[in-house]
Amino acid sequence: ENPNQRTATQTWEIPADSTIIVKYTEDTVTLSKTISNSDVDKIVLSDGRVNDLDDALIGQPSSLNAKILTLIAEVSSDIDGIKGFFTDSGTYTLKVDLAAGGHSLVGYYRNTIDYITGTFTVKSTPTYPISVNDMRIHEGSTEDLCFFRPSKGNLDPTSFNLSFTQRERPGKGALVDDFSLSASTVNFVDGETQKCIQITATEDTHFDWVHDAYIDISSPSSGQALSRSQVKISILDSYGFQNRISFKER
Repeated sequence: ENPNQRTATQTWEIPADSTIIVKYTEDTVTLSKTISNSDVDKIVLSDGRVNDLDDALIGQPSSLNAKILTLIAEVSSDIDGIKGFFTDSGTYTLKVDLAAGGHSLVGYYRNTIDYITGTFTVKSTPTYPISVNDMRIHEGSTEDLCFFRPSKGNLDPTSFNLSFTQRERPGKGALVDDFSLSASTVNFVDGETQKCIQITATEDTHFDWVHDAYIDISSPSSGQALSRSQVKISILDSYGFQNRISFKER
């Protein structure tokens, strides 16, 4: 059997007509609500062809974020008085406990993830920052690096700069010649909610396995907030996942 062809699937199912006990706890006060699940709910996690740095990753189902957000909405509407516990500018933590139900996720480095936590702040007049996601790219490839800002936020013209400083060397840190950007400045015109530049990963002559490039983001000219001041680009060696010593002829 070719290990590169193995697949695995995990199904997390809540049967129809199940009762779900939802609890909200703050300090010593706990609010609880029993919710009836009228339809079957399933979240299916499936991996692809096994390659440690690519297809072996068990991808997040496209509906997972939507399901979690829907659950939060259902909890807030079904537990009377929960909104009264949130204070303006208060910071709270959401925890999704997978292990308690006998489930877990497998992370990038094959680490087991038993629960997911997220911290959020509640504000009566929220700000809407510019955001960007970390990304992975293979050597020899060109991909879009996109920045977003919500339509409800500040859509005035703005710009900010991107810069690179070598980090984590010796180690996994990328070198300046491992990649190139199509532009070092990102410009949003009035009303624009998405702006992309391109990043090209250099196919070099030595085996890297994976290098991480950290791109610093300057403050926007309009004063709009950033969700983060740095984005990580993981550059994957071409064919490196096949073997610890790459066999590709360069």
